[in-house]
Amino acid sequence: MFFVILVSSKFLSGTRLDLTENGLYSLSEGTERILQSIEQPVTLTLFFSDKASSQLPALRIYAQRVEELIEEYVNLSQGKLVYEKVDPEPFSEAEDEAALAGLQGVPFGSRGDVVYFGLRIQNESGSEEVIPFMQPDREAYLEYELTKLISSLSKTSLPKVGVYSGLEIQGGFDYMTRQSR
Repeated sequence: MFFVILVSSKFLSGTRLDLTENGLYSLSEGTERILQSIEQPVTLTLFFSDKASSQLPALRIYAQRVEELIEEYVNLSQGKLVYEKVDPEPFSEAEDEAALAGLQGVPFGSRGDVVYFGLRIQNESGSEEVIPFMQPDREAYLEYELTKLISSLSKTSLPKVGVYSGLEIQGGFDYMTRQSR
């Protein structure tokens, strides 16, 4: 048994196998393609109040799931994603940074402890997107939201779209009925 564990830890360290019924821990093909085609580095900063949430086991489990998903994104991005985790303790610079980023602190408990659980995504050029508070009831949309924000911030140029038509795109004015079209 010791030999099997030693060999598997040596040669199968990066291998993952998702045996859940709905593929809970597997990313979609579209997400994998987007992560492999990132054009510029993107930094993901997860703000989670670890100490203040000690009495919220459901939130802590969801936070662990979010962190594992972000780590999976980082592994597939070929070094284009940078992950940071910040614990915004009360009256600290990290709490000020979370508030300045636009994250929503939720008061909890009789002492009024504020719990932060949000994500800031920044690219090299300084653009950023924020998820103010990651709600556990929106877990089904987590992969979509993360991928959409990363995709929008990782592009260096936007595609140009043109419309070529013989129709009047702007509408116009009908002189017979004296109304706009």
